[in-house]
Amino acid sequence: MKIKAAFAVLAALLVAALIFLNRTPQPQAPAPSAYRALPVLPKHFFGHASASVDESVETNMFRRLLMGKEIPKLTPEQIAAYLAANHRNAESLLAGLHTTGDRAFLREAMEKFPHDPKVAYTALFFGDLSPEETRQWADTFKQAAPGNAMADYASALNYMKSGQSDLALQDMTAAASLKWSDYSSQFVQSSEEAYRAAGYSDVDAKAAAQTQLWLPDLAPLKQLGIDLAALADSYQQAGNSASAQATLQMAMRLGQQLSTSETQPITTTLVGYAIQSIALNSMDPNAPYGNAGQTVQDQINQLHQLRESIQNLGSQSQPLQSLMSEEDLLNYYQRRQNLGPLNALQWAVNKYGQP
Repeated sequence: MKIKAAFAVLAALLVAALIFLNRTPQPQAPAPSAYRALPVLPKHFFGHASASVDESVETNMFRRLLMGKEIPKLTPEQIAAYLAANHRNAESLLAGLHTTGDRAFLREAMEKFPHDPKVAYTALFFGDLSPEETRQWADTFKQAAPGNAMADYASALNYMKSGQSDLALQDMTAAASLKWSDYSSQFVQSSEEAYRAAGYSDVDAKAAAQTQLWLPDLAPLKQLGIDLAALADSYQQAGNSASAQATLQMAMRLGQQLSTSETQPITTTLVGYAIQSIALNSMDPNAPYGNAGQTVQDQINQLHQLRESIQNLGSQSQPLQSLMSEEDLLNYYQRRQNLGPLNALQWAVNKYGQP
């Protein structure tokens, strides 16, 4: 039953992501009032940060899930030892934010470690910043992580929001030659260590860290793809086809960067596919695409097939939930963390599915 509850949560997250991301909105001119580059923490993020935990029951993650309760946040008392052991460094303070939902840990990290790239990223996407502060932290992020395209995307988001599309395109051009990281794997690892230090078992610590990972950059990045498509449309209407195509290629590269890593969360991959679809739907479907004799429509169809394969894999794995031992559940989470969620789902299907 514990195994069933855990897999039910993962399946629900996958289905919800597919329902939302399989819809490809038509590009439209960005409206500043609707553009939210800096989403606030969701209500559930503050969950039970101050609630006490009964070690005999409440640390059993799957029993809580079976009872319909939220995965518990750590209390300040529970995370104190972890913070002390790590000398309240930047990574441990950010783990404090992720595992308790208390923004005080983020504020402390911003004050003590303003030049740490993970702190700058978190400040931009979790912080409730003024426009001036947002621009300052975007510049800090670029300086702290010169090889990370995410820093340029964060800067481009800010410039697009303020109507400075030319500067946004400069950032997009710079990002094209860089690798991309949202630090999600580091956040999961440090959160897992914090839960384990608080007395949770290995499998419960992994479950808590992986299922509670919040990815606040994905909605703004998808909006950036929409805005780039809208900008390309404005270029096209003005008769500037070259700039229109160049802008759509920037959106394509953004989507491709988000969807190429095997170890990232499935939702990130799906957002990458969605951004590519947004750009492709702004192109002539009969136009050639790439050097393999494909058309734009062929590429759109390929992305649709990739989304369907993820959905089918999730559907195949769901009935297997009651068959897995707790040892294999731990193996599943280890695979999910080290090799990626799709690898973990395929492993479950191969081991427990019908021959």
